[in-house]
Amino acid sequence: MDVDIQGTLRAELESGLTLPAPWYSDPTIYAREQERIFRRSWQYACAVGRA
Repeated sequence: MDVDIQGTLRAELESGLTLPAPWYSDPTIYAREQERIFRRSWQYACAVGRA
């Protein structure tokens, strides 16, 4: 699946629409997210009061 967000998709996302439905379950997208987001640095999560 092509994950380039140019043209119409970019405009839709900037106007507040969500990602295309297949992006939530596509293994290729998941692998790219793992590589480019989650493996680059620690992702911290905690209650707001503990931040």
